Amino acid sequence: MQILLLLGIGFLLQQKYQEIKPEQLAIQSLITKGRFVIGISLALLLTVVNYALEIIKWKGLLHLPAYGIWHHTKAFLSGSAISLFMPFRSGEYLGRILYFEKKNWSRVIISSMRSGLLQLLVTLLVGMVCSVFAIPVIEKLLSLNIYTAFAIGVVGIILIVMAIRLLPIWVRSLLKRINLQSNARDDSRQFTKPFGLSVLRYGVFVMQYALLLWACQIAGLQEAII
Repeated sequence: MQILLLLGIGFLLQQKYQEIKPEQLAIQSLITKGRFVIGISLALLLTVVNYALEIIKWKGLLHLPAYGIWHHTKAFLSGSAISLFMPFRSGEYLGRILYFEKKNWSRVIISSMRSGLLQLLVTLLVGMVCSVFAIPVIEKLLSLNIYTAFAIGVVGIILIVMAIRLLPIWVRSLLKRINLQSNARDDSRQFTKPFGLSVLRYGVFVMQYALLLWACQIAGLQEAII
């Protein structure tokens, strides 16, 4: 599996390298500059923090104490690797369930989907807050007034929250139709901690984005964050 994965990544990198045009190779001039090295190094370090937050959040949502954090880490990395070669990140669920017993597959899938939906919820909420400071831009680009855009955002939030809550019911119904048993739980555990971790992860995303812009001399750190 590891050898096939490495070969696949090598093939994709080769294809991408062949698509690069000579005028796009200006990035090479930045590599020797300290600003570039520092920015890229910090962004890579934050990748570890980014993944750690996601793994901790997913572990809490899955709620299988018999499996330790290292087991969840291997499952998460496996899913991330396989998803590179499958559309719509569908391989992420396949890679994760391989590390758990079949009876827990439904819970693995539900917790993974909930984790992604919580992250999407944070992104939508932050976007709605930031849209207040960019009303003219939104109205010009989307041809929508701010009230319509806000209403769409609210509907999106409601749908995401409903999906997070109702996922176990939907999965149980689906598996019942194909004669498979599900131990998916529709408990009332709070999502406060996973939501908080999603907010922290969004902050890490922003810092990584700002560091890359700063490293490539596209914008200053403050300008990139704003």
